[in-house]
Amino acid sequence: MPNPTEAIGSQSRIIWKEESEWGVDPAGADWKGLRFRPGAGLATEIAEHVDESIDPSRAVQFVRGGKKHPGGEIPVSFAPEGYCTFIRHCLAGESDTSGSAPYTHVVKGATAFPTGGLAIEVGFTENDHYFLFLGCRVNTFALDIPVDDIITATFGILAREEVYGTSSKDSAVDLPTVQPYVSHEMTLYEAAGLEEIAEVVAAAFTVNNNADEACDTAPSRFRYDIPPLTREVTGTLTLLFNSVDLYNKFMLETESVLRIKLLAANGYYSQFGFPKVKYVGGSPTPAVASAGPIQVEYPFRAIYDDDTDTDIIYTARNGWSSI
Repeated sequence: MPNPTEAIGSQSRIIWKEESEWGVDPAGADWKGLRFRPGAGLATEIAEHVDESIDPSRAVQFVRGGKKHPGGEIPVSFAPEGYCTFIRHCLAGESDTSGSAPYTHVVKGATAFPTGGLAIEVGFTENDHYFLFLGCRVNTFALDIPVDDIITATFGILAREEVYGTSSKDSAVDLPTVQPYVSHEMTLYEAAGLEEIAEVVAAAFTVNNNADEACDTAPSRFRYDIPPLTREVTGTLTLLFNSVDLYNKFMLETESVLRIKLLAANGYYSQFGFPKVKYVGGSPTPAVASAGPIQVEYPFRAIYDDDTDTDIIYTARNGWSSI
């Protein structure tokens, strides 16, 4: 019996590199490793076109493949390092970096994706199968902060093209070594004075660029472009009910300010600021779900703020000199 050679998840890996030109394979080494959770996967969907010509056999005679649309999701355990570039690409902004070891990076949500996208390779190292996705755009970024667990994030990827190979773009890639955040490292600030809210049970938000997934042209099987459309930033705060402050803002549609900060023990942090939000959708009225403490969910939506010229500001402090 031959030795088994099937691919196994523990020997898979994801590496990435920024492109200088969208959809063009970046030359050279210096790729970066990405830590990811189970469920990560990029794949290509191929449209099916069935010929409807009538045939005496009553059977389909011809079927053809159409456009190729690669993409997927990459769930991760969110940490101060390793994911900043993906967030910058999602926000479509430039990084304003200052300081020195550690460095502080500030990215504001902007209008256009970077000139180059990301090249992402999904590899199965024990049998040398590698799938390279070119022209990757980070269409969505979702952060989930539970009551007591590792904080997780998910990146939604849309790509231009998938290429298969039997050798990796870079065989010598290290993974980030900074540990992920846990729930108690989160602080929530709210209102114009950015007052700390201690009663937060959980929080989550999503940045969605609503990119056009089917910007195709007839001569090519691959996407012609992946342009971002209206960016939506939405989320939910789950709080213990001991105040009607957010209830009143919800009912009166009062604009507010929100900031979520994740602070690691070594002083590294990730901060997401929403300079103007409204609590809308759902119901702010407390309900008795059990005999225990009452919890209330407050959905929110970030909207454009004239003073900061954006709807979201991401700040990271870590050991990377650039993101």
